[in-house]
Amino acid sequence: MAQLRQRKPQLEAKSWVEQTELRDRILELNRDLMETISEI
Repeated sequence: MAQLRQRKPQLEAKSWVEQTELRDRILELNRDLMETISEI
């Protein structure tokens, strides 16, 4: 998360499509992490 915060200005400079794709990948990662944690 700290790396994302540091890179926020770079991310905001990207196109809307790139930002949306990145958001979707982060949401998928979050979903996978929550699934893994719930199995513990």
